[in-house]
Amino acid sequence: MIFKNSSLISGVGHGFITVPREQSLRIRARAGFGLNHNLVPADIRHAVLILTAYFYHYRGDDQADAIAKSGAAALMAPYRDFRL
Repeated sequence: MIFKNSSLISGVGHGFITVPREQSLRIRARAGFGLNHNLVPADIRHAVLILTAYFYHYRGDDQADAIAKSGAAALMAPYRDFRL
C-alpha cells in the first residue's frame, strides 16, 4: 500500500513507485512468530537445529540442496505459503 500524508493513494501490486528527493517514504513490516524464540513453532526450531548440524557436519560441501537433504524442508513444509 502506498500512503501520502497518511492517506492511502494506491493498493498492493502496482510495481515500483517514485519518491521525490525532498519527500520520504516509510515502510513498516512485521514478520515472524512473536517477540521471543519460545513463540516460534517447535517444528521450525527443530528444523533450524537440524540444518545447523547438517551445515557443520558437511562443511565444505555444496550447500545448495542442504535444506532438502537434511530433512529440514519436511519439518517446515506445513508453514510454507503457496500462491495459486
